[in-house]
Amino acid sequence: MKLVHFKPRPFWVSTDIEMIDCQTGFGNPSGHAAAAFGLTFAVALEISLHRPSFGIWVTIVSFVASLVFGATVSYSRMVLGLHTLDQVIYGALYGIWSACFMQFCLRSHIDKESGTLLRS
Repeated sequence: MKLVHFKPRPFWVSTDIEMIDCQTGFGNPSGHAAAAFGLTFAVALEISLHRPSFGIWVTIVSFVASLVFGATVSYSRMVLGLHTLDQVIYGALYGIWSACFMQFCLRSHIDKESGTLLRS
């Protein structure tokens, strides 16, 4: 996706930003933000939708933890000067969308195929 959205990294544009690590690829969307939000949001969705015995408080804590973890990863990417705010927001939305797509569109197919693999 970074090759589709040609958005430069912040330190390529401004000399005021000190480069911590030399990145040669474009920065939109942030892959770290997408992974952090996507993976933790997928776990939170799994807990809330398929583990009702855990209770409402575990569900709330899992979503809050997902948002806090994703936000800290995204913030660190901006502090390091590797991404801008719009790049980490785009990555976060992409990660959340991916988790929802996997949970609501692909889960039944994955469950069916994994059951087939386990029986064979």
